[in-house]
Amino acid sequence: DMRKEIWQQSRVLIATPQTLRNDIVAYIDLQQVSLMCVDEAHRAVKDDAYVFCTRMFAKTNGRMCGFTASPGSKDVLQEVISNLSIEDIQYMDETNTEVTPYINDIEEEIQFMQLPDNFLKIISILKEYKQNFVTKLKEIDVVEPNLLKNPSKSTFLKLPALLNNRREIIGETAFFSGMKSYGQLMLVSHAIELIETQCLVSLSEFFNKKEEELRLNNRRGLRYFLHHDKVRRVKYLTNQLISQQVTHPKLDRLVKEVKGTISANSNSRVLVFANYKSTVNFLVKQLNKDPIIQAHKFVGQTDAKSSGLTQKRQKQVMDQFRSGQYNVLVSTSVGEEGLDVAQCDLVVFYEAIPSATRYIQRRGRTGRARAGNVLILVTKGTRDEGFYYSAKRRKKQIREHVMAIKEELASGTYSLNNFNESSNHKSKENGVRLDAGSLIEPAPIELSLNQHSLVELDIPTNGEATKELDTNPRTASSQKLAEQVEKKNPLIFKNSQSMSQNTPKNRPTIYIDNREKGSAILLSLMNHDIDLIPETLQVGDYVVSDRVAIERKKVDDFAETLQRGDLFSQLIRLKNAYEKPILIIEGENLYSSAVHKNAIRGCIASLLLDFNINILHTKDVDETASLIVALARREQIKKRHPRIHKTLGKGDLTQKQVNWIASLPEINIVLAQRLLQEFGTPKQVFLSHPDELMKIKGIGRTKADYIDQMLTNPYQMK
Repeated sequence: DMRKEIWQQSRVLIATPQTLRNDIVAYIDLQQVSLMCVDEAHRAVKDDAYVFCTRMFAKTNGRMCGFTASPGSKDVLQEVISNLSIEDIQYMDETNTEVTPYINDIEEEIQFMQLPDNFLKIISILKEYKQNFVTKLKEIDVVEPNLLKNPSKSTFLKLPALLNNRREIIGETAFFSGMKSYGQLMLVSHAIELIETQCLVSLSEFFNKKEEELRLNNRRGLRYFLHHDKVRRVKYLTNQLISQQVTHPKLDRLVKEVKGTISANSNSRVLVFANYKSTVNFLVKQLNKDPIIQAHKFVGQTDAKSSGLTQKRQKQVMDQFRSGQYNVLVSTSVGEEGLDVAQCDLVVFYEAIPSATRYIQRRGRTGRARAGNVLILVTKGTRDEGFYYSAKRRKKQIREHVMAIKEELASGTYSLNNFNESSNHKSKENGVRLDAGSLIEPAPIELSLNQHSLVELDIPTNGEATKELDTNPRTASSQKLAEQVEKKNPLIFKNSQSMSQNTPKNRPTIYIDNREKGSAILLSLMNHDIDLIPETLQVGDYVVSDRVAIERKKVDDFAETLQRGDLFSQLIRLKNAYEKPILIIEGENLYSSAVHKNAIRGCIASLLLDFNINILHTKDVDETASLIVALARREQIKKRHPRIHKTLGKGDLTQKQVNWIASLPEINIVLAQRLLQEFGTPKQVFLSHPDELMKIKGIGRTKADYIDQMLTNPYQMK
């Protein structure tokens, strides 16, 4: 209620995109908004919450503008332009007269350093292990030989798609051999990266985490990796060096620079960036050994794999940093954006990063109130060096891409259709199907036209529309295009708040799990004439009636949960809670995962025949959304309104009684609860007559007779 009141009474609102997305789904009418300003606009790609907000706002007649200091690659820039309906770009760098008064000089230094021999010995052992699997890939012949001369991690990331494309040609044995090589190469590549660019402690923690994973889930590939002689040798050498207090050469330089900066000015603040939480924790511990340094970690929130800082604690640490209680923050990527520290005199990159966007964001944390310094630590002859030059090159290309697109927009020659065609061609060529959330809809008009101006036109059935269009110099020859846009983006914003006065009776309501709000399907569902209500669902992703709940899984998620062992437990809980559970498998190439085809077929057969779970297949999010809406309409026409069922906790007698009754044929959790509410005890349920059973909603004559037959027919020994 407070949020609704704020929305109704305020004229300017500042929100995170996730907050706005959630409120759009719940009750906000964007027709009331005149202007949407998108900060850090480079984030408006793929499934980010920004995309949902901007696409929904594009249905109104409001204006939109975005701001970013790091537009990213050409593909990212073009996707942002599409999602924000951009028709003009203003580019300002440090030489611009409107910018120069607000920035200060930043001196950048890159420090190259050589790894010691004991580190090189460990790397040599890991590379020998790595080469064994590179050789196996050469034998399978799925990767071009020149790519395997000096393969990078990006090369290995392409392996699953390449193997899937040639699965029928190379056969199942070679396919699974290739997938095994892929798994081992990813593990060993990460280990090499840690010792080259991070610290020995990070490498040791990596091995410890994998050991813990192996204890919890006895995966064959992980067991092979950890028990291999070469890897065991590396673990021994790593722990030996740690016990001797040997450290990465970056650490000495880091401590020296941080101490020098603080000694020169006791009011200085230093920000150190590192990619991994384990490295962050290690660096904080080492820095705090010096009495003039008060360092603290600044990391993201706790997840399933590691501990972190809550948002409240993040704010406290940042306030303490500004006030001087801490003079050094060691941060992961969470500190790269939205961090305004006016007195930050030194920013240290503990490792180089290939992303121009992240390079710009990190660098921008200094030079705000006064001149600042940037130090980039690079281990010579490692991926550090390649990443550094890659980021510098991409930063230079950003300006070229922005200026080229700016000129095209100004001349009216820019169109996203070419971008879409090239992207689709590229995805097919590589054999990788883009996630539907990252696909760009072909633009019906060139962006030299004002898309919002076209959308807002109310085109009547008489000749007035032609007259209005002809007098508008921007759209004089665009009546046909305007009609297309009007048809594609009708000015109807569908939610229960804004449409309550004239909502049709057949407008279905769908409960959506809160975790699904971040997925690409949300935008597609909101394009339908429905009421969408976000809730925390114990089972399923969508509830469309009192008896139908839907679990949605993309093909890769389906294979992953099957392999992990979670799939059946999830769907059994869904079956126990709802009379008609439905599993939707979304996406193409169901049999392209590392899971054997027969295992997938056997799983589907078991779900259908043993558990009576309906399985439907859709090709993409739009088809999934349409199917969910169709199911909701069908159920709710029959007056079966959506209702959330909750599963009971384990261990108590009530739960055991419910489960006992639910074990009867044709009885689910809901019917079991109704039976116990009616008859009081399981004994009375078993003793009840079929006519008494039929008093229960959901039990008819056929079901009642079947239950009675199962309970009363004598057992015949075979």
